[in-house]
Amino acid sequence: MARNSAAGPGRIEDDLARLASLDLAGVRRRWRQVFGHRAPEHLPHALLQRTLAYRIQANAIGDLDRETAKALDRLSREGESVIPLPELRGTLPGPRFFGLREKRETGRSKASKRPESRVGSAEP
Repeated sequence: MARNSAAGPGRIEDDLARLASLDLAGVRRRWRQVFGHRAPEHLPHALLQRTLAYRIQANAIGDLDRETAKALDRLSREGESVIPLPELRGTLPGPRFFGLREKRETGRSKASKRPESRVGSAEP
């Protein structure tokens, strides 16, 4: 985890602002300065910028820890399509609807005093 103590938050922001203003040729020059080799020809301008932005920040404040980097490398070599995540107890995907139980049981939410109106019904 390499860190550059001379690069403070203001310096990083300045580097990223300059990077955002570079054309493709400028991004390729900056790539050579940061990585020490030519930028891949097949990568689009936006992806080169994002990769450089990540590297600039990682060089300044630290990169992934060794364990995380090894795990990601192993996953990429094994070609797994699903990344294992830690078990999330009591958490269900999707938004939470508060008051949904009351609405199902009574036809009314706590906030509403009137019965739920239905689309296409004759009632006003």
